[in-house]
Amino acid sequence: MSPELLGPGVLVEQEIFGQMEQIWTLYLRLLGEVASLRVGRGVDMERAIETQASRASEINGLRKELEESNRKARRLDEDLRERDYAMA
Repeated sequence: MSPELLGPGVLVEQEIFGQMEQIWTLYLRLLGEVASLRVGRGVDMERAIETQASRASEINGLRKELEESNRKARRLDEDLRERDYAMA
């Protein structure tokens, strides 16, 4: 079913998800630059990688939560449309 048929709530969710994808990409790029700068300044490489990995893991968890929320919103929207159709 196309997003247009699912309603404005799904379109908003998809737009937010798209923005989160862009933010995620920019964040990882910046995190890589920060790690490189830390290494260049003599900060322990292992520590820089650990910091990057823990933050990336946290972001992945948030990303999965957003994806699940998007799926739930789509299911709720579909259920509401089916209920409305049955009542009509």
